[in-house]
Amino acid sequence: MRPLGRLSEKGALALVSLTSFAVFLSANMLKPVLPVLASDLGGGELEVSGVMMAALVLLSLAQPLTGALSDRYGRVRMLVVGGALGALSSLACAAASSWSHLLALRGLSGLADAISGPAMLAIVASVSAESRGLAFGVFRLSQGTSFVLGPLVGAAVAELWGLRAPFVVDFALTITAVAAFAATFGHEASRGVRSACPLGAARAVLSSPKMLRAACLGFLETSSFAIWLSFLPARMVSLGLGEAEVALVISAEALAFSASSVVVGYASDKVGRRPVALLGSLVAGASSALYLAVSDVVHLALASAAYGAGCSAMYLMSTVAAADLAPEEARGAVLGSFDAIVDLGLAAGPLANWALLRATGLPSSASFTVMVLLSALAAVASAGLN
Repeated sequence: MRPLGRLSEKGALALVSLTSFAVFLSANMLKPVLPVLASDLGGGELEVSGVMMAALVLLSLAQPLTGALSDRYGRVRMLVVGGALGALSSLACAAASSWSHLLALRGLSGLADAISGPAMLAIVASVSAESRGLAFGVFRLSQGTSFVLGPLVGAAVAELWGLRAPFVVDFALTITAVAAFAATFGHEASRGVRSACPLGAARAVLSSPKMLRAACLGFLETSSFAIWLSFLPARMVSLGLGEAEVALVISAEALAFSASSVVVGYASDKVGRRPVALLGSLVAGASSALYLAVSDVVHLALASAAYGAGCSAMYLMSTVAAADLAPEEARGAVLGSFDAIVDLGLAAGPLANWALLRATGLPSSASFTVMVLLSALAAVASAGLN
């Protein structure tokens, strides 16, 4: 066992999880207020969607490159750099005077996440070799909780102190969490390791038909999710709904996604990966179609809960299938490249959908038809899983 710093293994894991919870809580506070603020700053429906997807796009494009920085320059150092950059970008968002300024600053926030995210994952993996599964389970639980609570807290803060207040709170929470982490693990900051060749690991994923099918499933799920997160809030604002309603709908999806993960994983061990992934793609497709027929917040929240459960099955089965296939001696490097390929959907999905709407003049509700089509393709990819 290899706890970091002066803490025991349990203490180190607790601090890593608390840092993750604080950072992700503050980031998720911004989701319900971003579309409203962008609209107030003169953005139309497509411009608001662009603001919502900017961080996802930069995160997915930069992450394959920034992961190597934590190996070369030290994981704690990169977590601190990424956290500080993200905090400053949020503080600048509080002073944004146009939707285009907000767009650029959200892109900077995505770059910050791309720097700190791989470093945080590597730190969790180093806490304990013997209990790595438990460590990641606790870590993902802390993240999932922040995805549920963050939008609700952000809406409450905006209601009390205004739309720009959550950005200031994000800055304060992130700086506090990162400073506490750096104070505890600061002596680790200079420790770098020789990194595996990312191109070799990527070739291992792309050259295996079974691994490639699992990657396609994950890519389609992240593409659909990024469209949902980028375009549904903008659609809700255009329907006259406010930040509280947006927060409720986003939290409903996050709660269903997080709560169903344990059941999904258990079921896949009993009946296999393929039937669980197929069921998930069908549920995600059906709930995506519901968005075309409903406009009130209650039905939108229910549809989002169903969508979250379907996405949970697709995303988890993609990852588990890849873990089943990855060779033991290179599992870390291969799964790292696999995640980077899957996460490209966070950029490809919303960018392609935005370009489609811009070129055709279709209403933003056409995004939900695109999500249905992506779920149908995910069902095809699911059929190829073992």
